[in-house]
Amino acid sequence: GQILETHLGMAAKGLGDKIEKMLKEQRTVLELREFLDKIYNKVGGEQEDLDSLTDAEVLALSGNLRAGVPLATPVFDGAEESQIKDLLELADISRTGQTVLFD
Repeated sequence: GQILETHLGMAAKGLGDKIEKMLKEQRTVLELREFLDKIYNKVGGEQEDLDSLTDAEVLALSGNLRAGVPLATPVFDGAEESQIKDLLELADISRTGQTVLFD
């Protein structure tokens, strides 16, 4: 359970960091929309109709996700390993989820 939570947290924070970078680089709303679509509709889970959002709403959503993308999964019947690896990869984190830890 703790390993799953750690990997989801890493992915959530990494995705937020990537969105923050895109906003600082003043990437187009289309690029933001496409990245959000990958997060919400390509990795799994409940599909979101991002096409119904205006450009201003996409920018507002992106701003709200700067600190991290909220993720949740049931413990025993939740995300598959491949979905978590896809989220890590989308966040530019190694698919293995391995990192150096200082205790």
